[in-house]
Order: sequence, then C-alpha cells, then structure tokens
Amino acid sequence: MPPPLLHHQLITSPDAQSKQCLIVLHGIFGAGRNWATVMKRLVVQRPDWSAVLVDLRGHGRSIGFSQPHTVASAASDVAQLVQTLQPMRWSILGHSFGGKVALHATTTAPSPPAQVWLVDATPLPANPADTPWKILAAVRELPTHFDSRNDVLNQLIDRGIPTRAAQWLSANLTHNDGRYTWPFEPDTVTDLLTDYYNTDLWHVIDDPAVPFNIHVIKAQDSAVLTDDACRRIEHASAQTGHAPLHRVVGGHWLNTDNPDAVVALLDQHLPREPL
Repeated sequence: MPPPLLHHQLITSPDAQSKQCLIVLHGIFGAGRNWATVMKRLVVQRPDWSAVLVDLRGHGRSIGFSQPHTVASAASDVAQLVQTLQPMRWSILGHSFGGKVALHATTTAPSPPAQVWLVDATPLPANPADTPWKILAAVRELPTHFDSRNDVLNQLIDRGIPTRAAQWLSANLTHNDGRYTWPFEPDTVTDLLTDYYNTDLWHVIDDPAVPFNIHVIKAQDSAVLTDDACRRIEHASAQTGHAPLHRVVGGHWLNTDNPDAVVALLDQHLPREPL
C-alpha cells in the first residue's frame, strides 16, 4: 500500500498563466507554511509559476507515515506528490534538510525537474551539529502544549538553545484551539536528522549528465555550507556548468532574513521560455 499523500498548499497568482509548479520543501523543524510569504511574492512577480508548499513526513499535517524515516523515504513521498500533480513543468526548492530531500527526489521522480534550488543546504554528509540535538532534547523535556509563544521561547533559552533558533522555533509553533504545539513529530525528526547527516548526494552535483541546473544559495552568516563545500560546488560548476553558487547576505533562515534576495534570484533564473 503506498504511503499517504503529503499535505500541500498551492500558491498561485490571480493572473496564473500555466501549470508550472515550484515544489517547496522546508527545513527539519519547520513546515510548508514557513515559505508562504516568499512564495506569495514570487507568484505575483512570476505568474507563469505556481508554488506548492509541502509538509514533509512527520511535519505539519503530514502525520502518520510509516518507517523508515530517511532522506530517501522523504524524497519518495515528494516524487509521489509530483506524479499526482502532473505539472507541465516543475522545479524544486529545498531549505536546509529539505534541500537534501529535494536533491534525492530528482533521482526518483517520474520526470526530471527544470531546476533544483538548494537554500543553505549541503549535499554532503556532515558532522552532527550540537544545536539540532539540543533542540530535540529540549522538545522532549517540555510539554506538548503551551499557552503562549513567549513561554516556549523562554524555556528554550533556559535550556541553552541559541536565542535566534529559539525565536524561530517559537514563531513556528502551530496554534490550535488557543494552545500552541510543535509542528513536527519528535521521533520522526530524530530518525530523519540522523539519516540526513549520513547521506551523501554529491554525485548529483558532480554528474555532467544531469539535465537540470542546481542553484545553490549560500547564506553568508551560516555555517551549514562550509568553505570547503563552497569550493567544491564552484569547481563542479566550472566543470559541468549546471551548479551555480549564489552568496546571499543573511543567516540560515533566509526566507525571513533576506526574502528580497531569494525572490530576486528565483525571478531572475526560473525558466521563462515556452513549454
């Protein structure tokens, strides 16, 4: 039996002109709605594209997916969604964890995308960072429901979570019936994050036969993409011509730190030619 279809939200311009979809994947502690403001701006500037905001498995309203919870299984979910939507043309954007899922999805989707966008996301395996595990430990210590965002913010900071991350997490809480809850399943996130650090998708970047461009956006104030990773991406781009690196001012959450730059890059580079 196939897994359930990922929950998703379609964002279109009132002047929508075609069935071209930008599939948008959030980070490990987020949900599809994180990118709503950016995508609403984009489709106004580019009414020839719509955006599909996806809740990855174990996030938002995509709940109850079966194990294993891996980058590959999350990518398979996305490929199933693309097959269901059947867009005339599609591209995919992934932020952080979602970037690695986006890259993997290109290997299993029913047709290749026009483009891939990795927003402060590394295709390489990485040493586990302290902050995500501290966040998961704090989530397990804290209640499942809260009366206010400030309550969550203060308790996260008290447990050693960096202020910027705590602010983002508290702003990202789901509000239902006057209470606030986490927008993800902690057990699923633990499995996904573990696999994320071990997954290597460099071969997609480095493959000269890949039929699409892979735009990599590096947030200048973030350490997710290391200097070595950036050098490797620039070298691959020089060899293949399909992996341009864009350096953008701002921190890891570029959708809130510098949405102008993200919208401008998408507006400039998303295909405009007729299908």
